[in-house]
Amino acid sequence: MAMQAVLAVVSLLLLLWPARRAGAAEYVVGDVGYGWESGSGINYAAWAREYAFAVGDVLVFQYVSTQHDLYEVTEEVYRSCDTTAGGGNGVRVKYTSGYDRVVLDEARGYWFICDFPGHCLGGMRLAVNVSATPPPAQEEKEVAGRRRL
Repeated sequence: MAMQAVLAVVSLLLLLWPARRAGAAEYVVGDVGYGWESGSGINYAAWAREYAFAVGDVLVFQYVSTQHDLYEVTEEVYRSCDTTAGGGNGVRVKYTSGYDRVVLDEARGYWFICDFPGHCLGGMRLAVNVSATPPPAQEEKEVAGRRRL
């Protein structure tokens, strides 16, 4: 009887445990050597087009925390680079560590900016669309900054 109770609890925990898809990828934004940086010549829109993001993937933002930050924002704030847009409710999450890992846990659009003066308008912003399922198997690219988990 005790064994059945243990099995029931373990089974329940396994069902409730957040699922992470096999083969989830981790992406260093801007790739290794550039990262989340203004003035580096990185076109973050072009960088994002290189990948097909799926639920469970992770974006890694590496930057000097005294020179940059990372805000997850609404699309309105992303487009305007104005964190007061929408009555000031456009900032979802503020990151300031210099090494921030963002798990893409929902199928939706994600928008990120640097809120240091002039950085967002200077191109330091990133938009990614996340699909519920990974894309069909593709030929694996050798790209610095991406690795399989």
